[in-house]
Amino acid sequence: MAASSPSLATLLANLEAALVDPTTAASQLPDAGDLGFERSLSRPFARNLDKEAERILSLVSNVLNWSQGTPNAPQLDGDLIRDGEYRQVIEKVEPLLERADDGIEKHLGIGKGKTGGVGAVGAKTDEELQALQQKSASKHNNKSKLPANLLHDADLARPQLQFPPRLVLPRPTTETTANEGQEPLWKPLLRRKPHAASSASWLTTELYAPSEDRYTVVTNTAPPPYTRYTHPYAAELAALTPPESYFSKPEQPPRPAEDSFEKTPFEWIGDKIGLDKMIKEIRAVGEQGEKELAIDLEHHDYRSWGGITSLMQLSTRKKDYVIDVLDPAVRDGLEDLNEYLADPSWIKVFHGAASDIIWLQRDFGVYIVGLFDTYHATHVLGFPQHSLASLLAKYTDFEADKRYQVADWRIRPLNKEMLHYARSDTHYLLDIYDHLRIALHDKEASTSSTTDMDVDSTETPLLDVFNRSITTSSSVFSLAPYDAATGHQENGWLGLLGKHQQLKAYATALAVPTLPIKTGWGPGELKFEVLKAVHEWREKVAREEDESTRWVMGNEQVWVVAERRPRDAVEVMKVVAMARGGVSEVVRRRKEEVASIVKEVVERVGETVAEASEIVMGGVEVGARGEAAEQPAVRPISGLWTTTEEETAPVASSSKVVATSSSFFGSTSKSTPSVARGLVAATSGFFGSTKKSAVAKGKGKQVQTVSAEEKAEAVRKVHASLVLGGGLAKSLSNQAIPTPAPPPAPEVTMEDDTAALPVEENDHSTALTGDHSYVPLSGRIPKPETPSLFSTTASATPTAPAPTDSDVLIVSSLADKPKKRRRPTVAASTSTEETPADPALASPQKKKKNKGKAVAGEVKEKAAPLAPHDYSTMKSVLDAEPRAAPGVKEKKKKKDKEVGRAAKGFAIDTSDFRREPRVNNAPKKGNVAQSFAK
Repeated sequence: MAASSPSLATLLANLEAALVDPTTAASQLPDAGDLGFERSLSRPFARNLDKEAERILSLVSNVLNWSQGTPNAPQLDGDLIRDGEYRQVIEKVEPLLERADDGIEKHLGIGKGKTGGVGAVGAKTDEELQALQQKSASKHNNKSKLPANLLHDADLARPQLQFPPRLVLPRPTTETTANEGQEPLWKPLLRRKPHAASSASWLTTELYAPSEDRYTVVTNTAPPPYTRYTHPYAAELAALTPPESYFSKPEQPPRPAEDSFEKTPFEWIGDKIGLDKMIKEIRAVGEQGEKELAIDLEHHDYRSWGGITSLMQLSTRKKDYVIDVLDPAVRDGLEDLNEYLADPSWIKVFHGAASDIIWLQRDFGVYIVGLFDTYHATHVLGFPQHSLASLLAKYTDFEADKRYQVADWRIRPLNKEMLHYARSDTHYLLDIYDHLRIALHDKEASTSSTTDMDVDSTETPLLDVFNRSITTSSSVFSLAPYDAATGHQENGWLGLLGKHQQLKAYATALAVPTLPIKTGWGPGELKFEVLKAVHEWREKVAREEDESTRWVMGNEQVWVVAERRPRDAVEVMKVVAMARGGVSEVVRRRKEEVASIVKEVVERVGETVAEASEIVMGGVEVGARGEAAEQPAVRPISGLWTTTEEETAPVASSSKVVATSSSFFGSTSKSTPSVARGLVAATSGFFGSTKKSAVAKGKGKQVQTVSAEEKAEAVRKVHASLVLGGGLAKSLSNQAIPTPAPPPAPEVTMEDDTAALPVEENDHSTALTGDHSYVPLSGRIPKPETPSLFSTTASATPTAPAPTDSDVLIVSSLADKPKKRRRPTVAASTSTEETPADPALASPQKKKKNKGKAVAGEVKEKAAPLAPHDYSTMKSVLDAEPRAAPGVKEKKKKKDKEVGRAAKGFAIDTSDFRREPRVNNAPKKGNVAQSFAK
């Protein structure tokens, strides 16, 4: 298999080189439409084009015949291909390309869905991997779950209580901040810095702005910055280069023997003496030139707020070590490992080191300089799987028992199976490191053979993996303050909103605070505020008792509490028990605190919503919404609806909702209030006068009357709000609606002592008085002013009022637009007879002709500019004429329509629903219930 790899690389290089020229030439070909046009202009060009098409068609046909292995395979239809139908070629070429692609990926061990392949030298074939998987499947079917005491030992004493104070992780309160200028919440444990590049101070602080997470784009918020210490080895990592031994291609390692564990020495490090001995042995191995270490950690984070590193595995090429880091003396002395781990000449091999780097800094003050992460190597090589188990299956015969991955690694002593699993994580890791380096060398040789030698390719696959590993080892551990404002913390409440598909609702409410439609999960809303308060309480209690937040109260339980909002400690127990995970011992002890927090939030949010929602609308107060705007109600406007004496109090709230008995389309004499939930009833006489308003108040009734002036003022306000040119904008703001000034009256010169013309009854230009019931459309349209016929001067042309600052939009109806035939702006008199200015000039023959026209001497002027449109002059539902009974033509038209639908297949069979025939001479029925089939 080793000899075939270069030949495959050469074949791929030659194939790629051969495709460059055809691809370049094909990209320079003109469009098919251009070819058709060009061939129509030149016969020689058309003949040459047909000749080349026949040649290419013959080549494609030969290739397909060769691929099928039969010389008498059916030929391609050239006419279809000439017409642009290439399905025959596609159906035959695609399987060939897929087979070639699968063969190459199978050989290289890459590709989606591929489990094996040659990859680096020594990897298993697909057949061997499939046999191993079948064997593994049969083993797993016989394995049972781990015992409960191995998953979590509830009776285990907390080992962190025995740690030295220097190694105890601080647990700041949720109110603690670490802003710029303040001391960071955590200080590095490093007491001395070996292998320092300079003597400069390495304990410096910075204002760190956390990178934007996946919630930033949705919510348009970012985690707040805080002060932290910089990486002690930041300068060394920035200037780090791989050692020379890293670039040397290793020899193929032998396949690990089945008794590899028995042949390789092993030692358990459980005290300070054993730790010192191990450090001396590692130093001796380094002096022999074998400067590679394989490292792994086992972590526990269920019964600790910040987590505890419980075990460390370390292997050289000669010996395996499993270190009990829960021993206080061993834990305090692990900083001495920086002699090798911070030395850039040593290669430290990890798999998926992102978390291990953080745990080493946090718990021991250990830093890695010179990392090789096999996880990054699998990505650079294009392996389909990136786990350590897949690498063990590819290069060894060992299969790890993944059941122990979630075991409680605080247990002491470890049983044989757990110890075997922990040792396997690093026992084979150095052999895998050699295999991956061989594969990276082969990839580099394959890449260099397919590129020009003049191009300086500095980013080789080996260097790519090393640089990616530098980025991982540059990670810095720090304690971030609790983020109660934005929820961007690792376990923040934004994660809960995203998990329950409420993140967009929160983001929308955050972006548009005045959004009328409430979801319950926006800032200031009850469920959201309860969620934040309970989430902060959980974080606070977890820090106080040094327990994980999952142990105190699970995420699902926090969500259920926010939705149910228990009122007392008993309901807290019931609600928490509804979610998965059961009620923890912490919640049992502190259930009263949860109930008190929920009650306080409910009261606070209820008062805040009631105060914030009392807005002023056109000088008239409007009541508050409910806690989530589920049952909005509006307090009646004074003077428009007749209400009780209690109308000064807000009506809408989460506990009291107003029910109104309305006479919206007519007057009512009595009103029966609703008594559901203590609701207050009100009556309305919007389109008719309300004589009495009976309100349930004790045993008596209270009658309230409204004067005609108050009703007129209320109707004027409503009509003013319907003027889209300004009144509506003002009515929706927290300002009073200004009273529009009446248009200036035209100046009229009176020659005689004649009184002014009387105003018609339905003219609304005057003040509204009396009982204002429904006003017809003809009465709502203002009449144009008619100039006096006795005036010697022309009347002023009526003009629209000047626009004010509140005008937001001018809307005009079709009636406002000028007609094609220009007419004078002064309207004619509505009377049936005209009185000429000079009787001598008017004759009976011209009476008809002059009727409806302007009087003599008037000058035609241009049409007036558009005025703000008054919707009160338009037809409403009440202005509609009653619908007449269908006549003969309508019935025939309906019948023809049904016949047409039946011809198209849309008829409904109504044979079972026919109307009963009417008896002769029987009277026709009136409004009676009938079937839908007529």
